[in-house]
Amino acid sequence: MFDELLAETGFRPEQCVYVGDSPGDALAAGGAGIRFIACLQSGVRRLDEFHPRHLTAAVGTFPEILPAIRALPLRGGGPGAARASSSGGDGRPR
Repeated sequence: MFDELLAETGFRPEQCVYVGDSPGDALAAGGAGIRFIACLQSGVRRLDEFHPRHLTAAVGTFPEILPAIRALPLRGGGPGAARASSSGGDGRPR
């Protein structure tokens, strides 16, 4: 899925952020080299269920997603760096 999306848009993995709510989302994004933000609003998952290696940041509610993305350091430079994809690094939750 990520390969197709990247090919279609022309973005590089380091320019993207994937937001999801499951450890599987984090693993998939990390495997593709895409930063991952865990959104815990549903209450189904806890932060400790996510492997820190694949976690760039975590938010508790949907409105926190855009500020979390804006707080990420730019990677890959140019327009579109840290562009969000709906459903994530340096491995540290913020």
